[in-house]
Amino acid sequence: WAKLPARELDGSVWTRRPVAPAFDPLEVFKRCDILFKASAAKQLLGGGKPSRPRVMDPNRQNMVGICLSKIRMPPAMIKRDILLLEGPAAAPDSLVSLQKCVPQQHEEAAVAALAELPDRESLALSEAERYFLEVISVPRLGPRLKAAAARASMLGDVASARSGLQS
Repeated sequence: WAKLPARELDGSVWTRRPVAPAFDPLEVFKRCDILFKASAAKQLLGGGKPSRPRVMDPNRQNMVGICLSKIRMPPAMIKRDILLLEGPAAAPDSLVSLQKCVPQQHEEAAVAALAELPDRESLALSEAERYFLEVISVPRLGPRLKAAAARASMLGDVASARSGLQS
């Protein structure tokens, strides 16, 4: 690397470059602080995204939402069908889907904390979170769904065996 003599630099791109105006770094930081404070104030006043508590992992929320969309019932009716073990939510394929949607222990704790909020009706909850709010009061939900699925499977096997015996 050899330095070029000054006479060869005359008339080159480097000599025609305009001199950058001097700026004060403190002034730049002050302007950034003002802009960030304005953005934070806008969010506090409701101009930004509404903040809401995060109850579930987004992937889990999506999976539960897909399982619930197969049933096509509001969470309160699903809870009623689970408790009574009758209706569309008590069908064998629905019970298998609902077994995947049993709230885990940490999700139950988060939903229970959400249920105690005084303004929970004003929160924009997802379908999965509304379902969890409904079913956390069902005693022994996981074993209940497993037993109901086994019962429905057994009833289907008995019905097919009876039809096989009659023919």
